[in-house]
Amino acid sequence: MISSSSGNPGNPTIIAAGSWLTASLMLAIPFSTSITTIISFLLFFLWLLSRQFLTLGLLLTTNPVALLALLLFALFFLGLGHTSADISDALAMLGKYRELLLLIILPAFLHSVKAQRRTWNALFIGLTITLLSSHAFALGILESPHPIKSPTSIKTHITHGLFVAFLAFYCAHQAISTGKYRVLYLALVPACLYNLFFQVPGRSGQLIVLLLALLFSYQRFRIKGLLAVSLLSAGLFTLFVIYSGKAQRVLAGFAQLQSFLQTHAADLSTSAGQRLTFWKHSLTLFMEKPWFGHGTGSFAGEYQRVASLDSILTSNPHNEYLMIAVQLGVAGLLCFLLFLYQQYRCSQKLPGITRWLAQGVLLTLIANSMINSSFLDHTEGHWFACLLALCFAPLGKRRTKHRA
Repeated sequence: MISSSSGNPGNPTIIAAGSWLTASLMLAIPFSTSITTIISFLLFFLWLLSRQFLTLGLLLTTNPVALLALLLFALFFLGLGHTSADISDALAMLGKYRELLLLIILPAFLHSVKAQRRTWNALFIGLTITLLSSHAFALGILESPHPIKSPTSIKTHITHGLFVAFLAFYCAHQAISTGKYRVLYLALVPACLYNLFFQVPGRSGQLIVLLLALLFSYQRFRIKGLLAVSLLSAGLFTLFVIYSGKAQRVLAGFAQLQSFLQTHAADLSTSAGQRLTFWKHSLTLFMEKPWFGHGTGSFAGEYQRVASLDSILTSNPHNEYLMIAVQLGVAGLLCFLLFLYQQYRCSQKLPGITRWLAQGVLLTLIANSMINSSFLDHTEGHWFACLLALCFAPLGKRRTKHRA
């Protein structure tokens, strides 16, 4: 698969197997955490077996996104040295961020255009199945595997909203970029929007899809398109809030935020109130040790200390920025912000539609990390890591000369 002139020591058969496993991983993420974990470890062993670690230096010099991911993981490792948590808890937390290492492992199996296309197709298939199954659950055609917690989605409504919002963005770009399957892509966009606002009304998914709609309009139509879509989105969202009973969660969220800003106290019986309380206590912890934080795995114990009077404790503030800042301080937070910045900077070097998709992934990650812990959560963390590895795979200077 890789030309000998590229200096790649890998075995072509192993690398070809890894490229197929990478696509399989992308397909498995929306459906099974256990299969996702198994495939991730298999890819790590193939990476070692094919001696791709020998080309790590070249990867890190040509792919700053992978470099920052590795540095962030290294900070979590160093955080073991000053953590206030038990070593078992600290190691467990370090393990939860292991998906960052996928950004240095997966590029070894994504050098060829064919391997990249296969993995993009796997993403599309997985997300489309996620969408269609949700429609089937809502219509009573199928029964959800989690009828109590998630009656209309395979995963939680938060994870589902993230997936479907990005699917709408992906399909919108594909509908313009390709004549093949254009009708399918066009049909899936309204199907995504209906699903997000009327079948699985999670606020995070709704926020992300609105932001992606603005990004899409600017990418394709610049300022005029951005203004037009902004006005259209504002009008449609206003009608949704006024006339739809499905908008109650949105209204409740606004009311809870207003109440919190006025009284600095939140209703812990609501998810919005819980999040605001988590963030308040997390900021308190960050200010205690702002430079290097309380150490890897320290969040749960430290949060319990400062929030002992609250009826609800947590090990997850549902905010990636705060999760990193509490554990690793300014050092970790700056590394994460540089990680985000390099995604934007490097996206400018990507070819064709991949540039726009990478920017969509970045915006999704930025927004999702404000209201969820993107890399702490298993499904979302693996999904973002795989998508970022896929988007920035073309940055490598090595090129394949025959099929994966």
